[in-house]
Amino acid sequence: MAKDPVTGKIGVKVAALLLFGKDESIASFIPAYRFEAIYRNKTYGCFVLNEVTDSTRYDDRITIRTNLIKAYGLLMDFVYKYLPEKFYLQDGSTQRGDLRANIFREIIANLCVHREYASNEVGLFEIFADKVRTCNATKFTSSLRTGSISIDELENYTKNPLLFKVFRELGWGEELGSGSRNIKKFAPLYYNNSVIEILNNERFVFSMTYRDVVGDVQASDVNRCENAPARSVKSCEVGSTVDHNNVNVDKLTSISIATALVSEFVSGVSDKIALRMAEEIVAIYVVGQLTKKELKEQLELTEEQIKIDLRELSRAKLLEQRGKDKKYMLSEMAQIKISSFWTNM
Repeated sequence: MAKDPVTGKIGVKVAALLLFGKDESIASFIPAYRFEAIYRNKTYGCFVLNEVTDSTRYDDRITIRTNLIKAYGLLMDFVYKYLPEKFYLQDGSTQRGDLRANIFREIIANLCVHREYASNEVGLFEIFADKVRTCNATKFTSSLRTGSISIDELENYTKNPLLFKVFRELGWGEELGSGSRNIKKFAPLYYNNSVIEILNNERFVFSMTYRDVVGDVQASDVNRCENAPARSVKSCEVGSTVDHNNVNVDKLTSISIATALVSEFVSGVSDKIALRMAEEIVAIYVVGQLTKKELKEQLELTEEQIKIDLRELSRAKLLEQRGKDKKYMLSEMAQIKISSFWTNM
């Protein structure tokens, strides 16, 4: 309960409504609130590249509009339904534990708690054949930088303290970095080659691979994706070579890959402009993200050239502009496509 400083009336805080409110009350006061849990029996790479007849199709989906206490349970049930259980003995005992509970209680708690509830956007929890992905509306704070971040940077970050206190008391969340450490500890036990990726911009996106796509997905699905799982763009030093997955590749090779990318997705431009666009993609690829001004100065382009190129690359969904600094970065589709080029080299 809280007292309105203006009217002096006593009322229920939004946090209390979200945690314990009845469905009717939540629908009345927070009509846009909902979570969508979606299962797709295809790899994330295939889904992003639209290698399916209809990218809106799914194999199972539940829409959750109930309070956070119930929502947490429904989301965990969704995890148990579609993610395989792995054999695991708890530390120092002969008692079997469930790695899914150890990992995903933290991930789902973050999805429920670290969210901007003033936004009308839905909270997404997606399970693919190789990856789990969550997506939430967020707001920028000085305590957490924007862009691609590591899981270590989440250790002292709490967006909604009132919500988190209740989740902590229920044993669904940890403070002082314990939750992040649990994910880092148990994720490799669940899948040895697990990759955790976090992107903090207008939306907070968390993803974790949990399965090898080869042998675990239908053969037709793997062939259609050319065995190219989703990977993040790696940052490296600006220089004569590009470091990709611990392999040094000369600049010419990087330009060739970027040119192939432009050729596939951008039409109606001359070879000269296509090469210029490829150089822009490589420049962004190397450092992760650049502003329009930084890219213009680095490549010594005119205002008209950079304006046209960024517009066309954005229209082709190869670049995305994110964050309060309006920096350009490669889209997820572009990252996955580049990974497929590396795989076939």
